[in-house]
Amino acid sequence: MKEISGYEAIARMRGLRHATNQYFSMWHLRMDGSGMREVLRCRVRPSFPKEKFKVNPELYLTYTDLGLAKEDQNKTCRRRFIRYVAFPPEFEKLKINWFTHG
Repeated sequence: MKEISGYEAIARMRGLRHATNQYFSMWHLRMDGSGMREVLRCRVRPSFPKEKFKVNPELYLTYTDLGLAKEDQNKTCRRRFIRYVAFPPEFEKLKINWFTHG
């Protein structure tokens, strides 16, 4: 399986934010430790004013899950919990290596 650095993965996710009809897929560990969550259609979103983080907000990825109902779409996960990502057009699953840069 091909690898991608965490830095490059986040940069590519952010790059798709304003692209029409573009999204990415990701697989991340659940914050409660109950396993892996698969999100097949998501997009990075800005954080809301009510989402005041007590720690550095750069540790979190705020995203919209396009596969859920409108009222349930907004989600957040710790960046280091993201294990795999896939980008258009081929959506090849890439393993994220958080210990390399660039």
